[in-house]
Order: sequence, then C-alpha cells, then structure tokens
Amino acid sequence: MKEKYAGITLCYCFFSLCVVLLHCGHLAENPYLHFFLKSILCRFAVPFFLISTGYFYTKQQHEKKDYQKRYRKKQWKSYLFWSAIYLPLGFLFIQSQHLSPFLYPVATLFALFYLGTYYHLWYFPALLFGLKWNEWLLKHLKIPLVLLINGGLFTLGTLETYSAFFQQFSWFSLYERYESFFYTTRNGLFFTPIFLLLGYLIYHYPEKIKNFYHSLKTKMALGALVLLESSLIYTHPGKDKNFFFFLLFLTPALFSALLSLKISFKWKKNWRYFGQQLFFIHPGIIFLLQLLFPNLTGMGLFFSVLALFIFLMLGRKIWQRSTEKLFSPGI
Repeated sequence: MKEKYAGITLCYCFFSLCVVLLHCGHLAENPYLHFFLKSILCRFAVPFFLISTGYFYTKQQHEKKDYQKRYRKKQWKSYLFWSAIYLPLGFLFIQSQHLSPFLYPVATLFALFYLGTYYHLWYFPALLFGLKWNEWLLKHLKIPLVLLINGGLFTLGTLETYSAFFQQFSWFSLYERYESFFYTTRNGLFFTPIFLLLGYLIYHYPEKIKNFYHSLKTKMALGALVLLESSLIYTHPGKDKNFFFFLLFLTPALFSALLSLKISFKWKKNWRYFGQQLFFIHPGIIFLLQLLFPNLTGMGLFFSVLALFIFLMLGRKIWQRSTEKLFSPGI
C-alpha cells in the first residue's frame, strides 16, 4: 500500500541524523566537504522540522477541535520531562559562565524559557513562541504582511551568519550587545516564525507553491542563490551559520515534493519514533562518549553515537517484551 507521508517520515529520520552529525565536531579533513556537511546539508534539518510542524499543525487545527491547546500541552510535557533529564548537564554550563550562585535560579529560568536546559532543547521554547507569534499576527494582519514581517525578522537574524560583513559598522555594536545577553538570534522571534508560516502556506496554497517551483527560471535562480550564499559564508564565516536565505526557498521545495510522493513503507510510526528519540537522546550519548573518549570526534563520534543509540533502543524493546511476557496473565 502506498502511504501519503512516508517520504516526509523518511526525510524526518534523515534530518534527525543530520542533527547528530551537526553536534559531532569536525567532520572531514577536506575543508570543502566539512563545510558542505556541517554548514549546508545539516542546516536543512531544523527548517524542515519547522515547516513540517507548521503544515501538520495547520492541518490538524482544521480537523480536530481544541487541537492547539492539546498540542501545546503535549509539547510542554515532553519539553519539561527532557529539561529535567538534562538539567544536571545544564548546571555544568551555568557554572562555566562564572555566575554568582545567587543567580543560578534566574539562569535556570532563562534557560528553561529561552535557551533550553541543554543545547538541543532551545527548539521547544522557540517552536512554541513561534506558533503563538504567528497565530497572533495572522489573527490581526493579512498573510502578505505577516510574511513580510517574519521575513524581515529572519533578515535581522542573519546578522549572526553575515557578521563578518558588518563588524566595521558602528551600529553593529547594537547586535553585539544583544548577543552578549541573548547569545543568538536563533530563537522564537527571528528564526522559527518564518518556517512555521511557510508550512502554513504550503497547506493553504499547495498548487501555488508547486507552480512557483515548477518554473525552470526559479530552479536556476535558487541554484545560483545556493552557490552565491554558500561561497560568501565559506570565505567570510560569521559568528554562527544558522541563517541562510536559501533555506527559505529550498526547504519548502523539498517538503512540497515529498508531500506528493507516495511510496510503500512499513513501520512509519516506528521510524518517526526513532527520529524523535534520537533527537532527544543523542546529546547525552555524546557527553558520555566524550567523557570516556576525549579525543573521539567527527565521523567516529557520529557512528559511535548511532551504534550506542541503536543498542539502547534494542535493549529497551527486548526489556518491554520480556516484561510483557512476565506479567501477562496465563492462558
């Protein structure tokens, strides 16, 4: 049987692997290959997750009553659970900032509602704020204006990617002051709203989106944009590489193409669960492996993380089956 969203599920799993790869340090001796893997390929992961969320969140809103509240409740429960799991590692980061112990509660709250208690958990406060932000804008403004506002905020966020081009200007000190307190523009105001909105637009205007990408001129322009932007950032690296303009165009194209792809695919839920658990668990595995093997990095670290994760998942499955048999009623 052909399944409608199987391609999206497989891509979701692939980009979960990309997130792990992104966190494994230096990936290749060849600088061009390292840049492509870490700064181009892996950067599609979070935008893809956000566009997927924007699409299915909008879809479920039209199909299920009170879905917004139930979705937020579910995400907060998951986020708070994993925040508690990673809180000890988060405290290590807080201590490294040489703060007064009296500020630890404030720093913990700041992490919980903004940065995440560990580095990968930033995604949840940014996601939830972005959803709320878009709902408020769409309630009061027309879609073109919302697109313009979110696009403008994303453009401001690119200051961290393009910082090498603007450091000589006096006004750049405003960004540096912002960064000294908020660390990054990769958050629920500058980064997530535009991608969530793109998912919303793909749901409401699927044919217009397809027609836009169908043009040969559009494809050539996007190819030129990728080459130009990646070349600029490779030769002039900024403070970070989360914001690329080509992500605004290529990620929706990929998601739209996958929507129309129907392939035979078993265990779709299992694969999506695999991707979700890998996202949550891999930073803990990386921390443990680097504690035991300080020189382990790059692809060696990536495959070690993946092997240990699969081992844990198989162990969990075996444990569940054995307990089910142990406590199942006799015939």
